[in-house]
Amino acid sequence: MIDHCISAFVENQKVELYRMYVTDALKAAYHLNFRYKEYFDKPETRTAEEIKNSIKDKLKNLGGTS
Repeated sequence: MIDHCISAFVENQKVELYRMYVTDALKAAYHLNFRYKEYFDKPETRTAEEIKNSIKDKLKNLGGTS
């Protein structure tokens, strides 16, 4: 099971890297002003405390302990 998860993760990373490579080439060729990665990867704006509280809330909703 773990091997499958690792393989799926590695494959996903390869696909993402290829997408960035191709779209960066298009960006350079057509003088675009944004990257694929910047369009889809939004920077995290929450604080560490907000992230922890969000995880705790989701666990409580699932019936887990905090």
